[in-house]
Amino acid sequence: MSTPGTIARNPDAAREALGGVIVRYHTAGGDVAAFGMETADPAVVAANNLKADAAMVMDAIRIVNEVGGVSGTGAFLICCRA
Repeated sequence: MSTPGTIARNPDAAREALGGVIVRYHTAGGDVAAFGMETADPAVVAANNLKADAAMVMDAIRIVNEVGGVSGTGAFLICCRA
């Protein structure tokens, strides 16, 4: 699982996979999961057949933060700024 669209479309599988990764491979200082978002414009998302819209990216961020926060490691926490 590496893209926001994949995580958002498969939240249960993403939680399971990310939980295993965080527990097994996290580093002491925390880890970063970088997501790129080309645009938040729904027309551009549709025209370019992008895999995730803004809502899906935010869902993926919430899922990754949820899993990373529960682990107690501080791993994989994502923040975004507008």
